[in-house]
Amino acid sequence: MLRLELVLLFVLSISFSAIGQQLINSNEPTFSPFHGTVYKIPEHRLMHGFKKEVYKYRVIKEIKWDEINVSDRLVDDGFPDVDIRTAFGIIFKTKMTIPIDGYYKFSINSDDGSIVWIDDKLAVHNDYHHGMNKEENILQLTEGVHEVRIWYYQAYENRFGIEFDAKFMKALPPAVQLPRVITIQDEVLFDHDQYDLTYKANHVLDSLSNIIKDYENVVINIDGHTDTDGTDEYNIELSNNRSLSVMQALMQRNNEDKIKYISKGHSFHQPIATNDTEEGKQKNRRVVIKITKDGSGSAYFKEKESY
Repeated sequence: MLRLELVLLFVLSISFSAIGQQLINSNEPTFSPFHGTVYKIPEHRLMHGFKKEVYKYRVIKEIKWDEINVSDRLVDDGFPDVDIRTAFGIIFKTKMTIPIDGYYKFSINSDDGSIVWIDDKLAVHNDYHHGMNKEENILQLTEGVHEVRIWYYQAYENRFGIEFDAKFMKALPPAVQLPRVITIQDEVLFDHDQYDLTYKANHVLDSLSNIIKDYENVVINIDGHTDTDGTDEYNIELSNNRSLSVMQALMQRNNEDKIKYISKGHSFHQPIATNDTEEGKQKNRRVVIKITKDGSGSAYFKEKESY
């Protein structure tokens, strides 16, 4: 009986390990085909690496690869799809799909030089190395499709080589992933029928500020809500003023260029409970802070992970 239990535990352990590995693999970035434009580099430019003037050079041909994986080799062994041995550069373009918000490692190994850009921002710099050299960088990326460009150049006759790789490292902690919604009941911030913040609100606003300071490239929506006491016109004005008061207080604490604030009052048109009871009305009187990505695809959580 003990032997059977040990066998079952062993089988279950293997099964859970396989499931875990599948989950990790499912988070790996994927790429569309790499479309490469091959340029002839003038002799006097061979030592300069990448410059924007590369795009003005004579195009030799267009190539398309499923992956960039040319191992270190002698020029006599040839470079895939390129017939010349020296003085050429390639700009590869591809679309990368990131499955979840998290940290991803990018590496480029090349002879003579290479650069990786993601969404037109420098990701890995490996230029000016005349000899096989590898550089890596870990970046925080958001879920979605990202534009990737890769530069490679071959200067003088000796050796070829370019290898590009991307790996999922770690997801962002669930507590900081966006969108993030924080609801505050009105009595914590305001006196009855008022929109000036009370002294008690400072503690709450300081706590909110500590949350916001960890973000960038985000939009912060502050939405004010009321119950049904009073007219719609009155509650529109009250909810607008309350959301504006909170926004101004948060901006005083965190007024960065990479954070956009928006305030709006909704009166009693978005209840979360019945307005037929005092308990329900109390729930409806609230300010909701929603932190969302700004749509740029840029990293939004400032904490830097170490590996």
